[in-house]
Amino acid sequence: MSAVRFGVVSDEISNNVHRSLQLASEWGMEYIELNSVWNKSITDITDEEAERVLNEANQFGLRVHIVLISFLKPILIHELNKSGELDDLPEFKKHMAMLDRGLELAQAFGTNLVRTFSFRRPEGDPYPIRDGGGEIPERVMEIIRYGMRQACDKAKSRGCLLALENVRSCYGNSGENAAAIMNEVGDDLKAIWDPANALIAGGEVYPKGYELVRDRIVDVHLKDAVIEDREAKQTRWECIGKGETPYKEQFAALLEDGLTESWTLETHFRSGGIDGEEASRQSFAGMKSILESVQ
Repeated sequence: MSAVRFGVVSDEISNNVHRSLQLASEWGMEYIELNSVWNKSITDITDEEAERVLNEANQFGLRVHIVLISFLKPILIHELNKSGELDDLPEFKKHMAMLDRGLELAQAFGTNLVRTFSFRRPEGDPYPIRDGGGEIPERVMEIIRYGMRQACDKAKSRGCLLALENVRSCYGNSGENAAAIMNEVGDDLKAIWDPANALIAGGEVYPKGYELVRDRIVDVHLKDAVIEDREAKQTRWECIGKGETPYKEQFAALLEDGLTESWTLETHFRSGGIDGEEASRQSFAGMKSILESVQ
């Protein structure tokens, strides 16, 4: 059985890059994923700042696995009538420029993976918790396919791949919906699998969802969550092992399927006034404890 390779979304520990990478190294992690640094979105950093991040990573023996841009996450498309209208949407043009920068950074950091989302659902925050994550109307799916196919082609031209993260606010929120989108877009769209996001999107827990995306997984985001009130759409983040995500079963499946190259801590929870550093420390300990119980 292959050894698990751990990493972390760096700003979940701290936006101080040096401190975040120092702790990741001390905890035995092998890589980082970059969402924001020094309180700046990763696509807003300069080339000089990117070089500084890379030097810090090299200093601590860490590689960059994925550049976590927020591509397509806030864009509403439910009022569009046909896919071609997407090209005239100012926000879509802005995000395609964001993608260009994300691809530049991926190449600079020595990775070929860039995150994408799948356009925003219109229901508003907090989003409903629906079985399977809720339907994707055929017209909307056509627009998603059109926009994401453009993005995948752009990434491919730069020697990169896009990885779709399932997140509650977007159409690809569950494993079921993420798989449907990936099947529409094509094999070169990969998956960032987030079991806790699937839980709060539609109460989806292993094996449902996971079985539909596992052949596309290039990264696993790990945090935990609780559905407090399904009707009121109330959820909260938790320390890994203290929420409702069935990680014992999920970890056993990941090990059995040989998906051990990238288990990424994405802490999220804060409780009792603790900071990201302590919350990440607790969640990483919870993750390793569950892993030990199934190995």
